[in-house]
Amino acid sequence: MASWWGTRHGSSRAPLLLPGFLALVGLLAVAWAPGVAATDDGWGLYEYLGPSWSYASYLTYARACADSAGRITAIWLQGPAGYPVALQAARFEPPVGWQAPVQIGDGNGTGARAIACDPGGNVTAVWVGSHGVRATRFQPGRGWGPETSIGNDTSEATNPDAAADSLGNVVVVWQQAGSAGYDVWSNRFVAGTGWTGPKPVETNDNGSVDYPRVAVDAAGNALVVWEQDDGGGMSSPPHAYIWANRYIVGSGWQTPGLLGANVTGNASFPTVGVAPGGDAVVVWRFFAPNFSGILGRSFSAYSGWSEVSVLDYGTSNLVGPPEAKMDSQGHATAAWGRSSNGVGRMVGARFAGQAGWSPAASIGPSDGFSAGRPSLAVDLGGNATAVWRAYDGSRYRLVAARCSATEGWQVAEILNEGDGSDVFGFDVT
Repeated sequence: MASWWGTRHGSSRAPLLLPGFLALVGLLAVAWAPGVAATDDGWGLYEYLGPSWSYASYLTYARACADSAGRITAIWLQGPAGYPVALQAARFEPPVGWQAPVQIGDGNGTGARAIACDPGGNVTAVWVGSHGVRATRFQPGRGWGPETSIGNDTSEATNPDAAADSLGNVVVVWQQAGSAGYDVWSNRFVAGTGWTGPKPVETNDNGSVDYPRVAVDAAGNALVVWEQDDGGGMSSPPHAYIWANRYIVGSGWQTPGLLGANVTGNASFPTVGVAPGGDAVVVWRFFAPNFSGILGRSFSAYSGWSEVSVLDYGTSNLVGPPEAKMDSQGHATAAWGRSSNGVGRMVGARFAGQAGWSPAASIGPSDGFSAGRPSLAVDLGGNATAVWRAYDGSRYRLVAARCSATEGWQVAEILNEGDGSDVFGFDVT
């Protein structure tokens, strides 16, 4: 078994080798504020998830997850104008369809939320409220349970993320204000036992953290990644790094390790994908003077960390935050927005184990669109769907592209033609 932290650095590119089968794509949904959703047997009609408050009501970005039976749960924060916002949830139960939304929070949400589903249909919803980090659980046949405080509630918290394993265990991470900026904290739900209590993921007071993200393997081992500055902030000149730590079942949190750094650049927005067997990829955005790009590292349970790979780069490109997910075979898909010479497009790349990353390729419209941050879903067989917000100079559209595990990226589809209003807060699962 390889050690968790490697020390090799460099740049690598390799041709893509895709798995030799096509898995059946099940029900897929995309939801966006104010709670509209579309389902896929081919893309279907939109449904308004509600509740039916005025346009002056407060809405925040939706999050969604699906279990192995195709049951989908979507959550978002919403409230009538002038009132506190509360966490809302709607569920899709095949073959019936979407059920009426219900309030599952205490009415004191502040905007940040996360969701995780296990294969058996148990759902964990997490949000940050005026009383700290909160969570509630949905169990099939029982419905939503009471909300629980899962943070230490001693200071400001934000940016939660959550992941569930095949046994029903859940890991939640978030950033919380400490003595020298923000720190990464966690809490773990153990099936049959409950929440184990908040614990620090890192204790480095030399800089402030941002944007923690978590993914787990089938056994419940977790990989958490985050960006962290060097104590001098992220300006004049910026010094930001990508860090990671691993939770090992039976052992707990390990020692954090540095995944990517550059003393004259700014590494940000890390994203992580973990396969059931423990292989992983981490992808992040990098900015330096007159240069921007997308970098990544992969981890093999047998050989350890790879070198740093350059997925995309350029002196005239402006790249957006990436998203990356892994399938059951240890292959990964990543997507990000790129703007070059006034033309925006969505770009994707595939990772195939020892073969490495494929060359980055455009997967969406490039005729003047600006492409925002994607939402990405990958099934166990490696088929992927990317959804993103595009702007053609007059209207916003929601665009989707499907990637077959055997045939690669298909032609992108425009999900809504747009009427001049914005499209935001979407998630795909």
